Amino acid sequence: MCSKVINVIIYSDKSYRGGHFFGKIGLTTKKADAEAMKAGFRDVNLNGHMLHVMNKEAKPYKYVEDWECPKCYWKSWRKN
Repeated sequence: MCSKVINVIIYSDKSYRGGHFFGKIGLTTKKADAEAMKAGFRDVNLNGHMLHVMNKEAKPYKYVEDWECPKCYWKSWRKN
């Protein structure tokens, strides 16, 4: 969120400290996005909310990790 550089220590047992990990995000090209958009959408009812869901997902060319610094992570928890 803040784009601050963080130092994360990852241990051999796959635990870590210094940040909060939210998973990997797939990066796609504009061409792949356009092809997925051409495939169209379908309407899905999710708990009374109508959502437009893509029929085809754009194929990512690369994945990046999503990390957040502790200060931003705990600030977002205090808002809720």
